Parts: sequence; C-alpha cells; structure tokens
Amino acid sequence: MLIGIDASRANKPKRTGTEWYSYHLIRALARLDRENQYRLYTRDPLLSDFSVWPENFKVKYLNWPPKYLWTQGRLSLEMLSDAPDVLFVPAHTLPIISPQNTVTTCHDIGFETFPELYSWKELAYHRFTMRLAVRRARHIITISEFSRQEMIARYRIPESKISVVYQSYDEELYKKTDWNKTSEIVRKYVEGPYLFYVGRLEKKKNVVGLIRAFRILKEKYQIPHKLVLAGGKGTGWEEIEQQIPLNPPLTRGRLLPPPLSKGGLGRDLLFPGWVPQSDLPHLMKGADCFVFPSLYEGFGIPILEAFTAGTPLVASHIASIPEVARDGALYFDPHSVEDMAEKIAGILKNEALKRDLIEKGKIRLRDFSWERCARETRGVLTR
Repeated sequence: MLIGIDASRANKPKRTGTEWYSYHLIRALARLDRENQYRLYTRDPLLSDFSVWPENFKVKYLNWPPKYLWTQGRLSLEMLSDAPDVLFVPAHTLPIISPQNTVTTCHDIGFETFPELYSWKELAYHRFTMRLAVRRARHIITISEFSRQEMIARYRIPESKISVVYQSYDEELYKKTDWNKTSEIVRKYVEGPYLFYVGRLEKKKNVVGLIRAFRILKEKYQIPHKLVLAGGKGTGWEEIEQQIPLNPPLTRGRLLPPPLSKGGLGRDLLFPGWVPQSDLPHLMKGADCFVFPSLYEGFGIPILEAFTAGTPLVASHIASIPEVARDGALYFDPHSVEDMAEKIAGILKNEALKRDLIEKGKIRLRDFSWERCARETRGVLTR
C-alpha cells in the first residue's frame, strides 16, 4: 500500500519533542519496511540529515502558495487531488481535507490541563485540531497509557480507536558518543559536581520549583553542587527570572548565570541555553543526578536518556512519569519543594541507592526502541 506521511516537523533544523518523534520514527520505518511504498510530504527542501532514503520512499515537496497554514492549505489540496492509501500525521494537527483512512499521533492534551500557558489563539487552535483529529481519524496513536486514559475521558473516544505506542530516545547518538570526552565537554559548561535538568524552561516543567528546592539543598543540606538548567525559554520564563534575576538575561543566545549578589545562589545556577545534541549525552553522563520535576508529561524522553547514560533519576510522581520510569527513579511530590530537596539530597548521599536505580533504569530501557515503535506503528497503519 501507499503510506503518506506528513514529514514537515521531522524536517526542521532545531527539533524538540514532536519533531524528534517524527524524525526518528520515519527513519525507523525506512529501515524496517521495504514492502510498502511511502510518500513523505514536506514544506521545505530536505535537510542534509533527512535526505537519503531507500527506493520505496519518495519525497513530495509541496511548495506552492500560500506560505502559511501549510497543513490546512497545501497538504489539504494534495489530499484532495492525490491522496495515498493511508495518511499518517505524527501530531494531532490533521489537514481539514484528509482521507477517510487517516492515522494521527496525539501526544498529550497538556493544553487542556494547563490552558493558562497558552494564548487564546493557541488554545483555540489546539482544541479545534484535537477535536478534528478525534472526529476524522480512523485511528489515534498516543505515547502513554496516561495520555490514552486522559483522551478517552475528555473526548469520549472509543477504547478500540486509540492505541499506545511508546517512543524511544536518540539511540544512534548515544551509541556513537565517545564517553572518553565527557570530562572535556562538561568543562565547557560547568566546573565541579552538578545536578542536571534539560527541557524547556517553563511553568509546566516546574523549573521554579526546582530552583526553590535547589536553594534548600544549598542552605539546609550544604551540597557543593551547581544546577545546570539546559533548554530554551518557554511560557512562564518571567516567573523564573523573578526567582533568580539574570544580568544580562540574554547574550548571543546563551543565558548567563546571575551575579553573586542576587538570589543567594551565586554562580551555582547555570543556564547554558540551547545545547547542541552532540553535547547532551555528556552533560547527562557527567551529572550526579538528573532531576525531572515536571508537573505534566505525556511521555518524557529525558527519562530514557538518563537511563542510557547511567545517571540516577529523581523525578515527579505524576502524570506518565511513573509509567515510563517505573522503579528506575526516586520519586518526589512536585508540589513540595521540601520533598524534592530531601529526595535529591538522599540520592546524592546514598551510593547503593544510586547503583540500584541505575541498574533498574538499564533494565527498563530494554522496553523502548525506535524499531519497536516503527513496527507497532506500521501495524496500525496497515490494518
């Protein structure tokens, strides 16, 4: 059969969650499936790391006007004139004109849980496109049982219409990483022991709570560590700035630590900004622990990155996180900065607990791979 895929997100130069999911899944399908024919729809010329495909993969560059509303404009017109046997959209934004046989991935419905984090236009668009997906898609894929149950409850989706297919992490990146260079690369960002967080710096990720817990760790538990917060600014950044004023807040795209006189944390709080993908495994590996304080997650790929780097994980006991991490994490209440600080301090002082969590994380990691994700996704597409 001919399987069409909206590859527009996978073809972006700076990828985050949904973009990386699309990229790795399409790559895994290309390795796995030589029987079906694939057509990748893109809005821009292919990037160099997304341009080599087997014979059964063809690319269709939809570059006619209008420039904006690519999904609802160009992709809709393409579906009207030359639709594939099945269309797969690896996000919940379906073209308004789509084949009857359309499959979509709805990652989570955080916009319903945290509507205050979105402008009224963004919220209206998310709600419109999600309801369109629920109404139009032949089948919905989601990334955790937590997200599946949320969607069933809110949108009254029949259980038979929505399946869980787990994501994975950047397996190739971690396999080719030269761990002998970890100390050298880490020194570009931080000197001495440190705690690590990676993700958007925003309210939903509970970055303010983590900073408050870190202050307790410094004052009550007297830890010598720094806290490295890697990632770009998101909704609620102003509240983070109020916690730890930055001076200057932004210089050439890199967030700088606060001066010694502000916030009481001095140079122990570090904001490297967006970190190149090649450096992230080293920063994860070099940390004494990885802290995942999020208030909401549909899945949480950094959990798997901590597991594969052999870094002990301290995480929120909320949303999908316990489902993904299981017994590979030490959990805290994300609404209690005291509990967060206590659990982080506990793991830093307990080498046996560290080793136990690392071992359990590596065992849990066996349940995730992009090959498995691709195989299960192909099963849904070819039903």
